[in-house]
Amino acid sequence: MTASMVGCVLAFGAMAFYAVLEPLSKTSLQNIPPFTFMTLALLGVLPFALGGAFVFERDVAMASITGKAWGGLVAFVLCNFVGYVCYLYALPRISVINFQLIGLLAPVVGGLLAWVLLGEQVSARQIIGLAIIALGLVVALRGGPVQAAK
Repeated sequence: MTASMVGCVLAFGAMAFYAVLEPLSKTSLQNIPPFTFMTLALLGVLPFALGGAFVFERDVAMASITGKAWGGLVAFVLCNFVGYVCYLYALPRISVINFQLIGLLAPVVGGLLAWVLLGEQVSARQIIGLAIIALGLVVALRGGPVQAAK
């Protein structure tokens, strides 16, 4: 299997696991306030992250991480926090289906940001695909968002 195929399989796995989060989170958010939920979820991830770093990245020294990398990490943390807060406050207010549909904007926004910020090349075929995603979202949500189940 080529590296590109492995990347696609891993990307699909990431998408599938993240897709499961909305129904699980929506159920949990009925009983746990958003910031408490965020704290508990991140504390739950911490042992797995530390274990992965210890097993797979044992030879990486924190001192070797550059200032630019630290800046990127800080930006990542801030974006992740703001996104997580928006996620936790949006989920109880809209249906999981509409949340997932709006999530389809991620490749559109991510593709545009990769082009603008990273100088990644975007082909005509990719632009057409991103436009189809955006148009599909407009069509799917045109009648107005479905209300969240009570």
